[in-house]
Amino acid sequence: MRDAYKKVFDEVKVGDEVVEEVLSQSKNRFPVKYIVLAACFAAVILAGAGIFTNNNPPKNYETEVISASHALDSAEKEEIVRYVSKEISCGGKRVKINASVVADGHAGDMHIYKAKHRVYSAERFEEILLGENGMFNGNKEDASIGFPLGSGINFGVYNYLSADNKPTARGEGYAKGCETSFDDAKRISDEFLKAEGSTDYVFVSGEVCNPIAYGCECAPMGYYEFRYIQYADGFPVESVTSNVYAGTASELTVQVDDRGIIFVRMSGLDLSEKEKPEKMIMLDEAIDLIEKSLDELWFSEYAPIIEIRLEYLLDEAENGELMLFPCWRFCVDKTQLLTLPLEVQRENDTNDLCMNAVTGEMFRTMERYPAFQTAE
Repeated sequence: MRDAYKKVFDEVKVGDEVVEEVLSQSKNRFPVKYIVLAACFAAVILAGAGIFTNNNPPKNYETEVISASHALDSAEKEEIVRYVSKEISCGGKRVKINASVVADGHAGDMHIYKAKHRVYSAERFEEILLGENGMFNGNKEDASIGFPLGSGINFGVYNYLSADNKPTARGEGYAKGCETSFDDAKRISDEFLKAEGSTDYVFVSGEVCNPIAYGCECAPMGYYEFRYIQYADGFPVESVTSNVYAGTASELTVQVDDRGIIFVRMSGLDLSEKEKPEKMIMLDEAIDLIEKSLDELWFSEYAPIIEIRLEYLLDEAENGELMLFPCWRFCVDKTQLLTLPLEVQRENDTNDLCMNAVTGEMFRTMERYPAFQTAE
């Protein structure tokens, strides 16, 4: 494994002057922080279309997310292969890079693709989830299937299970009030993906979610959430530029409780006409480009870069076609920033940066590892 990853970064010529010892340790793809999630599901009928569109749940529910101690992850597919530690500066602005560098595949396998949003069948989803042997075992009238704006398909249940008294967890790996274990819920989630038929998605994270109710007497029951990402050439198809109307390029989120599957959000891409890029921007060059433009970028000295990933980026070409490019994603940590006064936060607002590894174009995108903390 070490030799394989050394070959990856020998090929992309990561400079030794910014690289410390190769780390052999794997890490969870999506470390759990205090994440505020939605816990209910609403449906709106589109005028004249007769189609349900699933919206965000009411805001009077917050969700405490706890990682199950035995949660599966994608450690076998990824490894921290390098560690970059340096400070970059330009025009009086300084930013620290203390970042693991992660690559899931061989950089030489990456391509440029034409892409189209994958089309999903509501009838197929209804058969899998609400049919005679459907994977949702609750009141079918509580459920809806719809197509959100942008791309993909949603399935959701109007009401989550709740209890008159505060539910408790049966033990390690259980959501509060659930008889279903984390492992059984994961198996149900995997069975859905198998039944749906997509073979290019990879499981990346699983969480035990215990909602906290505010302003009501009952306490919602817990549930489990599992996330999968579409892969191409061994790399995640995950980042999206601001030119594309889509929350993510391609992902699958499944929620499970004692009734079976209670929520699905799925989007994906069909890829075609792949070609090898004539030249890829290497990591050293990418960091140099950022440093030269630093005074014009949104990075802040209070939000260090903590992770650099080689993955795929979805963008829209001038002719309107969707294109998939290799990209470097620079992920920031806002934990320190969010402990500072609000005035400082506003002056130093920052997000992740995605750099097209073929053209060098840079895009601001939502931070991948948000730190939800209350500023004092």
